[in-house]
Amino acid sequence: MTSVPALSQRTTMNLADLFFQKLDSFLDAGPGPGSFGPLVYVQAEPSQFLLAATNAGGTAVPLVRWHDLLPRKALARAMHKRGYSEADLDAIVVVLSRLALVFEVDRRQRTNKDYFIFFYVLQLLALKQRPIEGGDDVRSKALYFLLFELSIDHEVRARLRLSGNRMMFATDELVEVDFSQVVDEVYGSLGIERAKEHALLSCMHGFHRAVVAFVAAPGDPELRLSFDDRNADLIDSDRFVDALARDPGRVFEALAAAVDRHQSNDRLFVSNMILMNYSFHVLKDRPEDVLNLRRYLGNDGLFGEVLRALIHRRMFVDKAQFAAIDTGQDLSDLVVDSGLFYNITHSELIV
Repeated sequence: MTSVPALSQRTTMNLADLFFQKLDSFLDAGPGPGSFGPLVYVQAEPSQFLLAATNAGGTAVPLVRWHDLLPRKALARAMHKRGYSEADLDAIVVVLSRLALVFEVDRRQRTNKDYFIFFYVLQLLALKQRPIEGGDDVRSKALYFLLFELSIDHEVRARLRLSGNRMMFATDELVEVDFSQVVDEVYGSLGIERAKEHALLSCMHGFHRAVVAFVAAPGDPELRLSFDDRNADLIDSDRFVDALARDPGRVFEALAAAVDRHQSNDRLFVSNMILMNYSFHVLKDRPEDVLNLRRYLGNDGLFGEVLRALIHRRMFVDKAQFAAIDTGQDLSDLVVDSGLFYNITHSELIV
């Protein structure tokens, strides 16, 4: 691949602020989202807001539609000269379009998809700061599943992995390229310094570089969330894994607390993230380890509530897997409804 120098002017963007505003909106339906430097939110549907950049005339162009500005045939020819196939370019366009959805604010309903997007992004933010054993593999899996939640198909998701502070992209030539370089090559091929929409394209270029760094590159350690909850630190994968190794009882107590029926929106969010961490880091590969939780709790009624919450959480483990283990629980009457968690932050915890 041909190296393209970065543009001399970069748009400074704090994507963490954008992401945490999305979380604030999810937890508490307050005022609509505002603007962040060169980026603004536009209302696509009532109570649905998409991140956008503005053109010279002041018109906001949603970043999910950035590719509408591309002279596609000319770009394909230019990228082909740099060693990229048509399929490579299709994958690049899809990934850059869908990554903008990480920052979408949709206040029409709180969906299960929102929980999964929050979970995977928060894991990526935590693990790029303090890697754990096998960290690149864990981070790459989190990225893979995040891209799934953004409706990107397997063939495209499988091209991307995280290595150190870089997101790597596999081309059809079986060459891996730093995805930040890919972004520069796309915009370098557009000749945006001479383009009519120079400011708009420069802003989009800056966003796409920033979102790759947001996912892959270590940044400000203050990105961690701060909730008024004694178990809030267990949201972060590195701290969850460390606590599980050093003090598993603390994790088990947090799981038991997760089924408390009287929780604030913030606490419900923390509880869901802890349930998801337990499924992702433990039960995904070793569902039988749930018996350690049963032994610790020593209370089959409470254990049954946690088990049902894990099943309803629908993350890598299901009713059939637990039914195959001697959990001491009769799960035959449990019906998993795909809508149960859609508005969980504004209802009782479903167990």
